[in-house]
Amino acid sequence: MNLVEQLQQVPDYRHIRGRRHELWLVLLLILLGAMTGYWGYRPLEDFTRIHRQSLIELLNLDVTINFPSYSTFRRVLKTVDFQPFTDLIF
Repeated sequence: MNLVEQLQQVPDYRHIRGRRHELWLVLLLILLGAMTGYWGYRPLEDFTRIHRQSLIELLNLDVTINFPSYSTFRRVLKTVDFQPFTDLIF
């Protein structure tokens, strides 16, 4: 199982009205951004803006996709339950 498939197994805790972006995609962008030195909410937003075309091609996303804003990254990082991640790893 690859990383994307594992992230897709994480239950989305957010209210249905608050789901503008797939949780697996937000988590993947956080991981990719952090691994390349984009620490913080606004730098993560910069990461998606700078690498937009590469991300679309790499992840086979629709070219009209809107990537998360800094506030989405903030909300997810502040409220995510990390227990499902430990269940996936071990």
